[in-house]
Amino acid sequence: MAVASRPVQESGAQARRAFGGRWAWLMAVPALFMLGVFFVAPYTNMLYMSFMTQAHDAPFYRIFTLDNYAEAMGDSYNWRILLRTLQYAVTATVITLVLSYPLAYHLARASSRIKGLLMVMLLAPLLVGVVIRSYGWMVLLADTGLVNQTLAAWGIGPASLMYNETGDMIGLVHIYLPFKVLALAGSLQG
Repeated sequence: MAVASRPVQESGAQARRAFGGRWAWLMAVPALFMLGVFFVAPYTNMLYMSFMTQAHDAPFYRIFTLDNYAEAMGDSYNWRILLRTLQYAVTATVITLVLSYPLAYHLARASSRIKGLLMVMLLAPLLVGVVIRSYGWMVLLADTGLVNQTLAAWGIGPASLMYNETGDMIGLVHIYLPFKVLALAGSLQG
C-alpha cells in the first residue's frame, strides 16, 4: 500500500516544487490589488485630505495645514465622545468576559456529542445579520415590547431599555459574545 501511494506523493511534491518557487507570489496579486484599491487608496486619500485646507466651493484647497487637527483636538465635544466611547468599550468588554467565561468553560469541557449542539447554538446568531439582530432587540426592548409587557404582568413598572446605555450594552454584548466564547473556549481547551 505504501508503494502504491509513493508515485502520487512524488507527483504532488514535484508540482509544489515547480509552482512553489518564484511564481508562488502571483497567487497573492489579486488579493493585494483588491486590498490596495478598496482599502489602502481610500484611506490614503482621506489622510491626504485631512491635511488640506477646507474649502466651500471645492472638496479642499491644496494648501497644507494642521488646523483641522488642532480644531478637532481643541473641541471638548470630541473629547467627551471619545471618553464615552472608551467607557462603552471597557464596560461591554467586561460584561462580555463575565458572561462568556462560564459558557466557554462549559463548551471546552463538554463531551464531543454535546459540543456539536452547543457550537451550533453559539454560532447560529452569527448567521443572522447585525441589522436584523438589532431590530429583534428593538422589538424585545421597546416600551411596549416583550420584556416590558412581562414586567407589567409581574406588577413591576416598565423599564426604559431603549435609546440609552442599557440598550446599547445589551446590543453590544449580544453581538460580541459568540466571538469571546469561541476565543476563550479555544484557550481553555488547549
